[in-house]
Amino acid sequence: MRKIKQYLWVYLLAIGAMAAGCTEEVEPVKIRSDQDFVDYAAHTTIFKVQASRLGIQVAAGNDVKVLGQEMFDYYTAANNELEQIGAENGFSVPVSLDNERQRLYNELDRLWGQDFDKRYLAEMQKMYQENIKWYEEATSKVKNNVLKNWASKSLQEMRVQQADIQQVVSRMGS
Repeated sequence: MRKIKQYLWVYLLAIGAMAAGCTEEVEPVKIRSDQDFVDYAAHTTIFKVQASRLGIQVAAGNDVKVLGQEMFDYYTAANNELEQIGAENGFSVPVSLDNERQRLYNELDRLWGQDFDKRYLAEMQKMYQENIKWYEEATSKVKNNVLKNWASKSLQEMRVQQADIQQVVSRMGS
């Protein structure tokens, strides 16, 4: 039975990796206002802080723990910056997860060790693909210049982190 579960995990991860690496369009971006982007950015940033903190605690692989620490540090600072931008520019910045990301966090919170590592990395690959589309659109649609600059700076960092995640995934696959 244990072998069957292991093979099933490998199969599911392979499907997830193929989906994450495909060139299909992710969900269309829905930035209708600067506040839409602030809401999206805050929810995903909070998720990355919480999921990365969890990774530091429960991941099996040192690469995943190091990645988690780097992401925790970066997104804690990014979230603080976003809150400051919101306070100075009249945006309401969410301080908790939305339902979708809370559900995903709860799923990750039930995992441990290698199971956590695989799911965390797969979810981060998907999330970064979506995040990059949102932030690219924000750099052209957001009207507030301070928020637009924050989005542009964040987009550059996300591209670096996306490559870091892929490197960890590649090393784990070896």
